[in-house]
Amino acid sequence: RGIYEGYAGWFDGEAASMYPGGAENVAPDLVDMSGGADAVAALSWEKLAGGDAVSALRLANMALAADPANVAALKARLASLEALLAAKRNFNETGWLTSAIKETQRALGLETD
Repeated sequence: RGIYEGYAGWFDGEAASMYPGGAENVAPDLVDMSGGADAVAALSWEKLAGGDAVSALRLANMALAADPANVAALKARLASLEALLAAKRNFNETGWLTSAIKETQRALGLETD
């Protein structure tokens, strides 16, 4: 991706990408329409159980965009991150996932430091 962006720039071809913000700006609206953060967290767990940790993480993040202290979404995020760490592919990925796990653990009050 870095090489591509180095040659082509940041623009991915999607018109909405030309403007500030992204999907995270409308995530709270989508979460509300979906029944709230708990409902989206439950869907996150379903995706994780089906082996799709990336979608599970994205759903948990959407739920947290609507309700940053939602325990169900934080737990789903933590489980998704741990699943991704178990299948890690490189050193950078390990570092980012480990950092995100620690951040999520702190948010849940599970201090590990």
